[in-house]
Amino acid sequence: MTKGTIGTCFNASFIFGGQIRGGEPRRLGDLEVPDDASLAFLQYTSGSTAAPRGVMVTHGNLLHNLAGINYVQENDSDSISVSWLPVIHDMGLIEGVLEPAYAGYPAYLMSPATFLQRPFRWLRAITKYRATNSGGPNFAYDLCTRKVNAEQRATLDLSSWRVAYNGAEPIRSELFSAARLEQHAATLAAAQRVEHHAVGLAGVRLAAHGERLREAHPRRD
Repeated sequence: MTKGTIGTCFNASFIFGGQIRGGEPRRLGDLEVPDDASLAFLQYTSGSTAAPRGVMVTHGNLLHNLAGINYVQENDSDSISVSWLPVIHDMGLIEGVLEPAYAGYPAYLMSPATFLQRPFRWLRAITKYRATNSGGPNFAYDLCTRKVNAEQRATLDLSSWRVAYNGAEPIRSELFSAARLEQHAATLAAAQRVEHHAVGLAGVRLAAHGERLREAHPRRD
């Protein structure tokens, strides 16, 4: 990665059973900086159209994708991320860890098991930490509509949620239908409000194409 292109300060916190640990900013400016052509990691394609193949991801490749995501999502120092996604998956690694580090905004991480055991914990974390960026596969939104009860929904405030990404598996449009939104307004309304279209491929790290939030949802003053 080229020196100076990644945020100089990254604040990552970890949520354990509703309790937060960590959170002290760590300076990144003194780290040894590799060149753009050096290997960052190996990433395997999904195998949905052919046998899975390993892709050599360089630091230059990674920075280019992070810059594209940052442009589309319009992240800034006021952005806040909450993620329960496993960091061994590209969505969890990039959206939950690397994009916040690149753009210089705080990230709160929780384990996948914490979410799966009680899906309400994800939405409660978004409410508590005023997250602007969070998301997951389609099943996560569906699980929230089925497992989060009316009493729990009444305690949520998802108005800060600006970027609700949905990917890693087929997206079922009926989940965001008018009937489901009316039934589970607190859970899904934010996701529909900030919905914008993007295309991702493992072979290009994560995002392949997307429209900016201001283009998908222009302001109406």
